[in-house]
Amino acid sequence: MQDQALPSLPQDLNEDQSITRPPISHSGIHHFKFHGNASEYFGIWIVNILLTIITLSLYAPWAKVRRLRYFYGNTEFFERRFDFTGIPTKILIGRLIALGIYVAFSISSQYSMIATVVGIVVLYMAVPWLIRATLRFTARNSKYGNARFYFGGTIKESYKIFLLSILVYIFTLGIFTPVAIWLYKNIILITYMLDN
Repeated sequence: MQDQALPSLPQDLNEDQSITRPPISHSGIHHFKFHGNASEYFGIWIVNILLTIITLSLYAPWAKVRRLRYFYGNTEFFERRFDFTGIPTKILIGRLIALGIYVAFSISSQYSMIATVVGIVVLYMAVPWLIRATLRFTARNSKYGNARFYFGGTIKESYKIFLLSILVYIFTLGIFTPVAIWLYKNIILITYMLDN
C-alpha cells in the first residue's frame, strides 16, 4: 500500500488558527409523527363504547380493530405510515373460546375442589403461551409500509421471563414489581422484528 501524504493546509491558514466546521446536519434523524387529533379519536371512542355496551361486548373486537387502525394509520415514521390488518372475527373467536373455558372452569369449580386447583394450575401454566400467542397475532397483523412485523420470541423465552418475573415479585414482596414489568416489556421490544 502506498503512503498517502496528508493534505496540506491552505496557504492563508497557519497551524495556530482553528478550522471552523460546517454545522452538523440532522437529516439522518427521523422522528415519529402523529397526525390524529383528540376530537376525531373521541368520536371513535364514544361510538366504540356505546356499541360495545349495546351489543353486550360482542362489538368489542371491532372496536379494538377500529381503535388500532386509527392509531396505526395516523402514526408516521420516515414518511411511511403503519397499518393494522387484524380481522375482528378472529379476535371474536378467540374471546369466545376464552369465555367457554371460563364457563367450564366456573361450573366445574362448583362441584370439585380438585378440579378448581387443577384448573388454576393449568391456566397459570398457560399464561406465557397465551401472552406469546397474543403478541404473535398483533405483530403479524401490524404493517409498516409494505413490511409486516413478526414476533420472534420462543415458548422457552416466554416461560423463562414469566417465571423470572414471578420470582422477582415473590422474593421482593412486590417492591420490585416495576422491574418484573420491565423484564416483560423488554423481551417484547427485543423480539419484535420487521419482515422484508
